[in-house]
Amino acid sequence: MANINTYLNQILSATHGEEVRGAIHDSINAMNLESTEAISVASTAQDSAANSAENALTSKNAAESSAATAQAAETNALTSKNAAESSAATAQAAETNALTSKNAAESSADTASSAASTASSAADAALASKNAAETAKNNAQYSASNASSSASAAHLSEVSAVSAAANADALVSGLTVGGTAMLLGNAIYQDLTDSSGANLLDSSGTNISGRSLLAELKDILAINKDISDLKVLILYFLSLLVPNRLTSLEATSIQLDGSITSLQQHALLDNIL
Repeated sequence: MANINTYLNQILSATHGEEVRGAIHDSINAMNLESTEAISVASTAQDSAANSAENALTSKNAAESSAATAQAAETNALTSKNAAESSAATAQAAETNALTSKNAAESSADTASSAASTASSAADAALASKNAAETAKNNAQYSASNASSSASAAHLSEVSAVSAAANADALVSGLTVGGTAMLLGNAIYQDLTDSSGANLLDSSGTNISGRSLLAELKDILAINKDISDLKVLILYFLSLLVPNRLTSLEATSIQLDGSITSLQQHALLDNIL
């Protein structure tokens, strides 16, 4: 672009008419050239803009067509994607159903195996119970037979024991009567003395008399042994079969022991006599 200030300065500084005309001419010419150039450039720019607009429209149309194609392709791709996802979901569901069926089949197989094992165990238990029942039956029959034999033996033992007890009672009674008779028949009364030989007196000053038994030591010892043996025998039999009579016989035995003690304390031995 021309520098207009330069031409304006030339016009202002011109002093002569020719210089002024020259400056004006140059200024107008420069402006004309500048305008012509500007018009040419503008025309070129206009043509270029028109071409660019046409090209832009073509590009726009092509872009719109490409966009439509792309949209169609995207739609097709989305449809394919949805179809693929649906197929994948169907396949996943089929796989899940297959796995469920497999697990159900395995569970059924395990249940069947367990049921078979339980049935086998039940059969074994039933056989064992049958054998145990037969054994129990045999044992019961054997026990019943033994019980019957034991009852018979017990009855015989009881009869024998009762008879033995009666005989024992007779022996005890005989020993008791015999001991009492010996105590009364062989006893003598005499005044009692202390260790120094002095007579013992009661509160009224009267001599105290006592009863002494005149018997040999061997007789007393024999009676004592017989009574002890008899007591052991009686207590043995009665402790087995006649427990209710044990108390009375123990009392009788205690009385006999007392009688023997009395005989031993008051006996006058042959060697002393």
